[in-house]
Amino acid sequence: MLLCHTCYLGFDQFECSDCDNWNIIPHSYHSRFCNACSIKYASQATYPHKHIVFTIPET
Repeated sequence: MLLCHTCYLGFDQFECSDCDNWNIIPHSYHSRFCNACSIKYASQATYPHKHIVFTIPET
């Protein structure tokens, strides 16, 4: 997990054909136990919902 989002796990390199500028995007760990990657799994596990409260009059 300490190697998450580092170049040790591999990386993708993108190069701009116009300006010859390049960017490196490191790979992630893709584990639910990783602090950086678990946010993705937590957001996928939650479902959007609406909370509705019905009240009944006493009469």
